[in-house]
Amino acid sequence: MGSPEHPDTEKEYHMSEIVKKRIGIIGLDHWYIGREAPAIASRRSDAEVVTVAHRDAANRQTLVTQGNIPHQTDDYLSVATDPGVDVVVTACTTAENVELCLAAVEHGKHLVLVKPCAMTVADA
Repeated sequence: MGSPEHPDTEKEYHMSEIVKKRIGIIGLDHWYIGREAPAIASRRSDAEVVTVAHRDAANRQTLVTQGNIPHQTDDYLSVATDPGVDVVVTACTTAENVELCLAAVEHGKHLVLVKPCAMTVADA
């Protein structure tokens, strides 16, 4: 048991109690995050990439195969609004970022962004 101030300090956690965050990647235009996210997530017990969206089918398929990602699409907005996704990683073009970020937030998603959500305060 923990102290009265911190009753859970010695709580025992089991792997079965870990809830994985389901990650959706939107775009592979910025390779330094979009392409690396599956490898990073695979080293964690609390995260998994469940879908990737990119318009270039060959590039998308390469990542899906390498990362053993179960779902893929060319529809960016579908990932931002997917109830099976908890975290959205946007690595898309700047012009597309605002709409996708706003849609993801409206659907309760956490965001990981390569760039600022918008280029102006008014857009954000």
